[in-house]
Amino acid sequence: MTSLFNLAVPLLCRAAGIGVPEGLVSALMASFLLWAAIIMAVFHARTAARAWLWLTGATVPLGLVVWLLLHGGAI
Repeated sequence: MTSLFNLAVPLLCRAAGIGVPEGLVSALMASFLLWAAIIMAVFHARTAARAWLWLTGATVPLGLVVWLLLHGGAI
């Protein structure tokens, strides 16, 4: 999920008119926050199945954002 996040943030920054270096740095810094949130959520889950369901459910919308940004909105 963090790799998708590292793809999505620079693409969103590019779409917002922010330069590539700033987009990469912001993606790197934000991915550390996401990683910490993932670790806390996984350890908070009561079962491994719930942790996997949460991770899958959070990854699908992020994957759709990356897909739309890479393909210009064409589905």
